[in-house]
Amino acid sequence: MQRILYTNIAILDGTGTPPYPGSVLVEGERIARVSGDIVDPAGAQIVDGEGGTLMPGLVEAHAHLTFLDMARSIDLGFVPPEEHMLRTATNARRLLDAGFTSCASAASSKPRLDVALRNAIDSGDVIGPRTLAASPEMTVTAGLGDVRLSHLYRQNFAEVLDGESEFRRFAREMVREGVDTLKINISGDAGTVASPSRATVMTEAEVEAVCDVAHAHGKRVAAHCRNDASIRMALRHGVTILFHANLIDDARALRSRPRRQGSSSRRRWAIPTRRSTRLRPGASPRPWAGSAVSTGSSSAASTT
Repeated sequence: MQRILYTNIAILDGTGTPPYPGSVLVEGERIARVSGDIVDPAGAQIVDGEGGTLMPGLVEAHAHLTFLDMARSIDLGFVPPEEHMLRTATNARRLLDAGFTSCASAASSKPRLDVALRNAIDSGDVIGPRTLAASPEMTVTAGLGDVRLSHLYRQNFAEVLDGESEFRRFAREMVREGVDTLKINISGDAGTVASPSRATVMTEAEVEAVCDVAHAHGKRVAAHCRNDASIRMALRHGVTILFHANLIDDARALRSRPRRQGSSSRRRWAIPTRRSTRLRPGASPRPWAGSAVSTGSSSAASTT
């Protein structure tokens, strides 16, 4: 087993304690010891940090590694899957080089890109952060991600479905293909003319269908939900991860228990992604904005 001793470093351990001088011993893929003075490295490779800071890897809680650097979301639909996979692998390496050692995907722009990337990283064929693979964003006609025109078919990052049977079928297909997370767009968004952020576009039956599939197979459900009604719908059905939630009326609702009893996770997480939200003039940010708020027993983890 490879042993590496990092010396002459300032340790930022993620507990809120200011950086302090010390050494870190790594054995294989595990941190074996963190100490102010490790005097017996027992044949470990010594790395002199030259006074730099050593910290735990960062976690990207709202990752879109398959979303390429493009001006319009519809341009994603024009990229063939082979080239798309190669560019996704480049994004994964770039994220790891920036210090992110794990990420939870918030949706894949094509059905199996996240799955293929996760498997390639796990096998060592591609260099990147450990990843939870997601499905494309499941949306409804006129919802966030529906870029079709009546005279022209177009596609971006979403799968357009209508009715609980279509949502259930596609969710099952994504489980079959190996995703860790099923993503649904319960609300609209600011950039969607037909369905703005305050619109709740999915029905109770559609949300329940996806959650039924996820809970039957031990998967997570992640939801795009901006407004209060969409947030409460997600909570009622045991959605595990709530993205944005910036138009909630009362943040205490995030700590309510789900109505259903078969939830695959006892914890739920709100990922506000505050930096993409504009406040009204004179408005104050929510007291919980900027954090990943756990509704379980663990402490909240900052995402900024």
